[in-house]
Amino acid sequence: MSIRGDFLPPVPCRDSPSLPVTGFLDRCFDLRTHRADDSTVTLEYASVGRAVATGRPYGNHYISVVTIKDRKLIHWRDYLDPLRVFEALGVNG
Repeated sequence: MSIRGDFLPPVPCRDSPSLPVTGFLDRCFDLRTHRADDSTVTLEYASVGRAVATGRPYGNHYISVVTIKDRKLIHWRDYLDPLRVFEALGVNG
């Protein structure tokens, strides 16, 4: 069982043919943005969805650090609670 393969990334990636469609996020909400400088933005948000592999609900809170240069996304780093992922996948810790 692959943690990355059991959840689909946010909607903009949903149509990518290179991603396995084995899970989904129903919605992301409570978005807050914090601008660090001209090129780095920190995003805080939450999501709800369901792991298709198990049928269990999934919800998490995220912090994403995004760097943009010349109007292009050059770096994206996510932080989340992995225990919520394991619970949705039915993995015992």
